[in-house]
Amino acid sequence: MKAGKDNVNKQLEAGRCFSEYIIATLNRVYNLKISPQIRKISIRKTHVTPKPQQRKKVEYLDNLHTFRDSKFWLKKYLD
Repeated sequence: MKAGKDNVNKQLEAGRCFSEYIIATLNRVYNLKISPQIRKISIRKTHVTPKPQQRKKVEYLDNLHTFRDSKFWLKKYLD
């Protein structure tokens, strides 16, 4: 999970890669079969669009916000 104002894809991808490395190491060393679901989540105060002048405030209702014209729901996972 990454909080930020700018594009955070590189940091999230690095975190995913590191997580996969740790999981693979644990599985190899301790002979486990852990296969968690890894999700890249970015929490923002504004909805980032290709055109910066179209940014709008994110308003949560019961920790859930649905962006207009978006297929995804953003849910606050941590309090």
